[in-house]
Amino acid sequence: TLQPRQSTGLSFYGLLGLLKNIFPKLKVVNLNRSFDAGKNRALGKKLASRLAKKIIMVYTGSENHYLSYNWKDRLNETGKTLCFFNTVPEMCHNEIASFESRPDNVINIFLQDPKDHPENKRRFNFVAQLLKQRGIDSININLDGRNVFEKVFYSINLADWIAFYLALNNNFDPADIKIIDQLKKLMA
Repeated sequence: TLQPRQSTGLSFYGLLGLLKNIFPKLKVVNLNRSFDAGKNRALGKKLASRLAKKIIMVYTGSENHYLSYNWKDRLNETGKTLCFFNTVPEMCHNEIASFESRPDNVINIFLQDPKDHPENKRRFNFVAQLLKQRGIDSININLDGRNVFEKVFYSINLADWIAFYLALNNNFDPADIKIIDQLKKLMA
């Protein structure tokens, strides 16, 4: 059974199908050809081993804040790993100071869009340098795609694969949500 987070593509194309019936001239984008899901799977597996047993911080430019939030959700729920998110430049105002403690179990993911504001591109580079000086690893991921839909679905697909392999690497069932179900029962 698919969890709602695992059926984003089905939901998206279902909605587009309905809209196409109402607006027959609507162009439906075929996102299947916009990225190589097999490459994403391999990259997701590779990155999951690098992210194992780490607290993950995901950062994007302000314009893509919804993607860093989406990664957090997927890595938390499917990957069964602690993940937090923020945006650049916001993290540069206060959150960056927390890295002075040189945590040894944190890794950063920078989701970078070629269309990010030039100042944010500079910030990503400077933040990565400062964190590296403090022994904190960062991974840069370019949001591939010719338009926002392609970038979003590339990002979602890659996050799903990373989360899937994180769960498997830690001997969890990626679809299991027992603790969420327990909470719902307690709240009922």
